[in-house]
Amino acid sequence: MIKFPDIDRRIFYWCVVGSHNYNLNDADSDRDYKVFVCPTFDDLYNGYQYSTSRVGTELDYNAHDIRKLTALLWKGNINFIETLFADEYRAAEIGEGLFADVLARREDLARMNLPNLWDACQGMYHNKFKLLEKGTSGTRHLVNKYGYDTKQALHCYRCLDLLERYNANGFTDFKQAIWYEEGPERDFIRKIKQGSFTLNEFTGMVQIKQKAVIRLGEIYKSQATNSDLHNWLNNQLRELIKAVITGLR
Repeated sequence: MIKFPDIDRRIFYWCVVGSHNYNLNDADSDRDYKVFVCPTFDDLYNGYQYSTSRVGTELDYNAHDIRKLTALLWKGNINFIETLFADEYRAAEIGEGLFADVLARREDLARMNLPNLWDACQGMYHNKFKLLEKGTSGTRHLVNKYGYDTKQALHCYRCLDLLERYNANGFTDFKQAIWYEEGPERDFIRKIKQGSFTLNEFTGMVQIKQKAVIRLGEIYKSQATNSDLHNWLNNQLRELIKAVITGLR
């Protein structure tokens, strides 16, 4: 059982995210986790949503109040949708029943709001593109080495590729849309992170990709949303949190 230091809330669920979830990890890839926790009575009373993170030599994680999950799935945040498709995960005993139900409906939850998924991925593409030559506090060494942030470049390209791949499978298999089997596609994506292309080469390729993907916007925007499923998840989480807070679990 993995221990998550510094988290002072009751853990409902944790899972691996990031490159290990896409089969894009290499020898230097850390294992990153997302952890979902139960709010305390004080959190509820004060309207506070707990979050914390840790970056270490052996364990990196981000922890979030479980109440955020419904909203973030509804917004089409792919970094949270992927938590439903993790190869490594564990639900605490108090949440096993709920998360079994959630995972059984994960494909429906992934496509619950495809118009928002489109907007979220397009927003991520533009944000990552702006960071290519700047980097972040943790990736400036990549800018110094390659002339641009190859990690942001990978995310920039991958969010566009997800839109294309997800549409290609008829929005039926989110895992397939984020997972790269051994072969040319995986090799190409990994070369981006490894700095095999110059900044000009990469920006040229990703802008061509964006022009191809932008045509899919009308398809995504025309898909119906599923507010009933949104309400179901919200109510299930509400009942679970109430049971924990009132001491029934």
